[in-house]
Amino acid sequence: MSSRRSGKRGTRVAQRIGVPVVITTTTPDETVFPDDLTRFVPCWIDTTPEQSLAILKARAQGPKAIDRSDLPIWQAAMSDLKPTKGDFGHPPKWLQYVAKHLRLNDVRVRRDWDRFLTFCSAIALCRGFGRNQPIDIDFSDYCVAYRIFEPVFASTPPGLPTQGSMLAEAVRRLAHALKHGVTVHEIGNELSWKEPLVYKHIKSAVKEKLIKYESGTREKNVKRLLPRHEASGFLPHPRKVLKRNPEIGKQVKYVDPFTGKWRKVER
Repeated sequence: MSSRRSGKRGTRVAQRIGVPVVITTTTPDETVFPDDLTRFVPCWIDTTPEQSLAILKARAQGPKAIDRSDLPIWQAAMSDLKPTKGDFGHPPKWLQYVAKHLRLNDVRVRRDWDRFLTFCSAIALCRGFGRNQPIDIDFSDYCVAYRIFEPVFASTPPGLPTQGSMLAEAVRRLAHALKHGVTVHEIGNELSWKEPLVYKHIKSAVKEKLIKYESGTREKNVKRLLPRHEASGFLPHPRKVLKRNPEIGKQVKYVDPFTGKWRKVER
């Protein structure tokens, strides 16, 4: 589902699902034109040996028959998922809270937020199938969309590659190879940077939560760096949104889109 602006300024008109566009590159190619980077949601494939082994084993098992018998049912269901007059006219106030906790220092957030809201609207339409009254996004829709989209948005680099992100990637590679924190000298050798340049960008990389200092003290007060596995993320966690917006309620249940089981978020 996509959206566009009508002739009246500020009015948003929902449209039916359009044709998805997918662009792929070769495995080692991570260069994307600036305009394309902000218009798409970049995703990188899993290049670990474990994933390679899983692919090789699957291929060794021979071709599998694809069951498309339920395809007409899915097509019919999707054709019925369209907004009607009055839908999404009263968005919940807690969405304003979510908007204030996004990556506001990155201009691409303007497009990613619009994509996310559109996806939430599509989930709401699925939830409200067969309804006889207008529908709006509710908190359970946010929880479902968060489960699907947050890993994608969180792994999307904020804008074009910067020296800070290059430094963070070097720290990740070195720490993985050395099995411990890395020094400024090691980072400089890896990137062919002079140490003053490394020091300059360490501060911003730490502030952006791309890297962190290794805990503990060492000889000559050497400070080593590690990659941050707990990414700052794109969207605030549903529990945080629930805690900061008591009007939602004390708990919300939703169906996990990956397991089909009920999950619960509590304050």
